[in-house]
Amino acid sequence: MTPDATDDPTITLRDGDEKVSLARETTPTGERLRIESDDDSTRLDALALESLTWQDSEFFRGLTGTNHVPNENAVQTDETLQIGNEYTVVQLTVFDTDNGTRLEIDSPKLGYASLLSVAELAALSRQEMSLFSDLLHTPLGPVDEHDEDPLFHH
Repeated sequence: MTPDATDDPTITLRDGDEKVSLARETTPTGERLRIESDDDSTRLDALALESLTWQDSEFFRGLTGTNHVPNENAVQTDETLQIGNEYTVVQLTVFDTDNGTRLEIDSPKLGYASLLSVAELAALSRQEMSLFSDLLHTPLGPVDEHDEDPLFHH
């Protein structure tokens, strides 16, 4: 799809019969990423997307019921989006890997990134916003068990 001057492209990712579409939407309070699967959709702001960048394999296994597969031999495509607001910016890039197409969600500000499968993105489209609110309890990344408070590092 060729973008025009007023419209961002929709990125469509497929894996077998599963399909997910991604598009940037502008709202009065910032940009959102619309994630649509065959059976649902959600709109996530930059902070919600950023909170996904430091989640581990167990988190994604809980969403899909399957293992978070390593992404070997990842090759970047030219499909990208950027979602931002007054707090952060995330870069979204499509990669082809030995295990299928993946979307990298990268937080340059915090230095975290995750490569998500089509199944993981589809599972995210079905989640209640409360999941993302819970993830934002650690807005600066994962908290080490030995850290007292992530906001007051020396």
